[in-house]
Amino acid sequence: MIWIHGAVFLILIFLSLPRIKEKIIKKFEMEISPGIITGAALILIAGNTLGTAVTVINMLEQSKELTEVEKEMQQGQEQTMVLEAQKEDGSSQEVSFTIPGLTYSQKEIQAWFQKAKEELEDAVRGENESLDYVNSNLNLVASLPELPIEISWGSSNPEILDWEGCLGENIPKEGTTVKLYVSFTCQDEREDFELEAKVYPPRLPKEDQWEREAQNSFSRLNEGDGEGNIWYLPSEVNGEAVIWKLPSSHTGAVVLMITSVMAAVWMVGKKREEQNSWKKRQEELAVDYPEILNKFVLLLNAGMNTRRAFAKVALDYRKQKQAAGEHFRSRAAYEEIAFVYMEMEQGIPEAEAYEHLGSRCGLAAYKTFSTLLVQNLRKGNGEIADMLEREAAAAFENRKRRAKILGEQAGTKLLIPMIMMLVIVFVILLFPAGSSFTV
Repeated sequence: MIWIHGAVFLILIFLSLPRIKEKIIKKFEMEISPGIITGAALILIAGNTLGTAVTVINMLEQSKELTEVEKEMQQGQEQTMVLEAQKEDGSSQEVSFTIPGLTYSQKEIQAWFQKAKEELEDAVRGENESLDYVNSNLNLVASLPELPIEISWGSSNPEILDWEGCLGENIPKEGTTVKLYVSFTCQDEREDFELEAKVYPPRLPKEDQWEREAQNSFSRLNEGDGEGNIWYLPSEVNGEAVIWKLPSSHTGAVVLMITSVMAAVWMVGKKREEQNSWKKRQEELAVDYPEILNKFVLLLNAGMNTRRAFAKVALDYRKQKQAAGEHFRSRAAYEEIAFVYMEMEQGIPEAEAYEHLGSRCGLAAYKTFSTLLVQNLRKGNGEIADMLEREAAAAFENRKRRAKILGEQAGTKLLIPMIMMLVIVFVILLFPAGSSFTV
C-alpha cells in the first residue's frame, strides 16, 4: 500500500511541473486553465500525503506487539479496547476487552480525605475573608483539583444559605449561624462532617442600598392597603429630598436608528441592484453584437442602405415582441436599434441617431459600429459591408474568448465546494483510523 501512495505522489509532482502541464494541455487540447490544473494537483498531493501518513501510522501501530495496556486515569472508568490476535496457524481474530479503571487503597483515600479537609475552607469561601463572616455567596465545589473525590453539600437552613452556597433574604443584621453538611466520597469510602458559617446580610453596592432604603420608605409610607387606588411616594430617602418622574424612554432613538439602518441597507441594496442590472445589460449587449453585425452585413449585401437595414432589424424585432406577448424576453441591443429607428422616423438626422446609439450603449464595440455608420454616411464609403464583416469576425472572436474566461471562472468557483467535499471524505476515512490509535 505504501508503494502505491509513493508512486501516485511522484506522478502528481511530475504532472504539476509547468512544462509538463503545458504539453499535456496541448496534446489533448484541453480547455482547462493552468490554474485549475495546479489547484487540482495540489489537492490530490495533499490528500495523497495525508493518506500516506495515515498508512504509515497504521503500519507502525499494527506492527507493535502488546504485552500490557494502561488503565484510564479516572477513578473507576472502564475502557473498551479491541485488539487483533495473531495465531500460530497464521490466522487472526479481533477480541474485545473491558478494562476497569484505577482503584485506590483505603490508606490513600483517607490521606486524600484529610488533605481535602485542609483545603476545603479556602476553596469554598469565595469572596469572603472567612466562614466566620459570610456576606456573599459561597463556592460549594463538587471536587478539588488533583484529588479523586466527590463532594456533596447540605444546609441546616436553606432559606438563609442553601446547598449551592447562595445567600437568601431576610438575614438578620446581627447574623446567624448555618451548619453545612459535607460528604466526601471515593470508591466505596465515605466520610461526613460539618462546617459552620456565620451568615450576615449581603453587602450591596451604594446604588442597591439606596434603592432598598427607598423601597422600605415606600412600604412604611403606605402601610396597610393605602387610600383607595392611591399609593404615595416618599418625598425623601435617608434625609435626602427626592423628586420622582417616569424614566426616560429611548424608543424614539431606537426607531430612528432602525430606520436609518434600513435606509442605508436599502440604498446599498438598490445600488448593488443597479450595478448588477447594468452589468447584465453590458454582457447582453456584448453577446448580441456579433449577431447584429452579421444581420447588417447580410442586409447591406442584399442591396439595402443603412437606414433601411435599421428599419428592417427594428421592425422584425417589434414583430417578434408583439407575437410573443408577455413571455417575450427583451434584448437591450435590439431595443437600442428600435429606438434609433424611432428617432430617425421622428426627424432626427441619421448621423446624429447613429451617434446616440454608441453613446447610449456605452461599449467600445457599439461606438465603433456607430462611427463606421457615420463615416459611411458622410464620406460615402462603399466598403461599409466589408468593414462590418471584418468587425463581426473580430467581435465573434472576442465572444469566444469571453466565453472561455467565464468557463474558467466557473471552474475556479467550484474549487471551494470540491475542497469542502474532500475534507468531509478525509474525516469519514480518518476518524475510524484515529479512534483505533487509543490503545
